[in-house]
Amino acid sequence: FNKLDFEITRQIHLIQDATHKISTSSDIESSLIYAVEIFLSKINWKCIGSGVNFNLSKYTSKRLIKELERACAFDVLENHKHIDISAESAILVFIGNILKKGYQEDAFSELEKIIAHNNIPLIITNEGDDRFDGMLLNQMELNNDKSDIKVPVIKIPRVGTQYSFALNVFLVEMFIRILKDKNSSNKLNGSFSDATQPPTTELF
Repeated sequence: FNKLDFEITRQIHLIQDATHKISTSSDIESSLIYAVEIFLSKINWKCIGSGVNFNLSKYTSKRLIKELERACAFDVLENHKHIDISAESAILVFIGNILKKGYQEDAFSELEKIIAHNNIPLIITNEGDDRFDGMLLNQMELNNDKSDIKVPVIKIPRVGTQYSFALNVFLVEMFIRILKDKNSSNKLNGSFSDATQPPTTELF
């Protein structure tokens, strides 16, 4: 049993434990439900991530397009520039399991820019990352009153970077299931979220 076999076995056990925690944690479930409510409040959707998380953002975007039958863009975090920021989107931001300090500092800076332009990031990061706790977005309501929206943060267990894709996919599928359930419930009640409102002539 060499070192490589030992490390692979260790990471498999970590993924198994992490998957179990994600599926049973009431905190993660509550975070996902809140994130879904915020996600449905915006017309424009996007998924972003860097490094190993770029493929995850691409995967998530395609799954949302298929399951919700609506547009959802994807990009590298660092490429989300001014023209994209001005769209005031709800953005799934995958920054977990990349442990380089320089990257995380850059990611934090990019997220500050996103929030400053009235985009709402839904941040998927790791347990123990408290940088975004209590982060607020100040948003103007229809009656011109201002309200503070708490930025959704979903914290998942940490696993090795090269093994993180499968764990994140598991979380994404949970998010999509809750999203579809909420959307179906809204339709049954005759109420549509901003994200799934049927087209009207005003949109053209």
